[in-house]
Amino acid sequence: MLGIIDRLLLLVGCSFLLDLSGQMKLSLVVILTAVIISEFTYVIQWNWLFHSTTIAYLVACIAEPEFLWPLPLVLYESLKRKKIYYGIFGGILYFYNFPHMTTFDRFYLFFVFTYMVIIAIRTMKQNQLHKKYIELLDDSRQMEIIMNAKNNEIAAKQDTEIHLATLQERNRIAREIHDNVGHMLSRSILMVGAATAINKDENLTECLSELKNTLDQAMTSIRTSVHDLHDDSIDLEESVKSLVSEFTFCPMTLDYDMGKDVERKVKLCFLAILKEAMANIIRHSNATRVEVVLREHPAIYQLLISDNGTCSKNVSSDGIGLSNMKERVNGLDGKITITKEHGYRIFVMIPKMNK
Repeated sequence: MLGIIDRLLLLVGCSFLLDLSGQMKLSLVVILTAVIISEFTYVIQWNWLFHSTTIAYLVACIAEPEFLWPLPLVLYESLKRKKIYYGIFGGILYFYNFPHMTTFDRFYLFFVFTYMVIIAIRTMKQNQLHKKYIELLDDSRQMEIIMNAKNNEIAAKQDTEIHLATLQERNRIAREIHDNVGHMLSRSILMVGAATAINKDENLTECLSELKNTLDQAMTSIRTSVHDLHDDSIDLEESVKSLVSEFTFCPMTLDYDMGKDVERKVKLCFLAILKEAMANIIRHSNATRVEVVLREHPAIYQLLISDNGTCSKNVSSDGIGLSNMKERVNGLDGKITITKEHGYRIFVMIPKMNK
């Protein structure tokens, strides 16, 4: 917008140099040509076309001096592009073609050229500042995107670390209960049993029996709590990655896309199926590639184990391992599909429980 205003001002200023006593038709041609070339050089990006157009107009000035009066309008873009030699050559053409100009004409011509230089430098600086502003704005937006990504990554990492620390603490508590309280209860049960065996007082028999039953119930409760804590402390992703890294029979790839809050029974089911499938591959398959995929959807969990091998032995579909897989999945109201076409494939779908 600023460049267009500059051109209009130069056109008005140069119009005072127009010789109205000359041929009006030629003057109109000069005006239209100067305006067209000025706008053309403003929009074109190819340097060779810009130079060709400017040189062509300068040649026209040499051939017809009438083209000289709007020359500052044409040379404005040259100065913006730092092509100062065009301005110098244009000034030489002015003084060469009009050697008998009056002092006022010379002063006015000098004013027009000076004004052209000033506004060209001003516009060039403003364009540079605008370009730097756009670059800074782009850099700031890029840095904002990078910082947001880093913050999200740090937040996700912190959540993962908190989750793992929570699981480790649960595992530690389960181990402490098992090693300390469990052993103390076991010792107490043995002592009560020994006391019952040597007891000869019938009045104490019932009391010792009640004590033993109470300790047995406490032991059962402790075992259940320990098992629940241990099962809850299992991190499915880390456990699966550990199993995959320990599998050396052939290359195995893992595609894991599940959240952290996977239901405990589902975790145990998937780990058991994966272990059984890996054992079957080692014992019965000639696979050279295995793929494991775990995905969580809004309503279901999915597990896919596939390989490119064939069974080297006649493996019964009613084997203990496969039967255990089916029982686990059926116990969670899931569905398991086993196919042997184009490799061995186990696909499991388990619906999410209503919470």
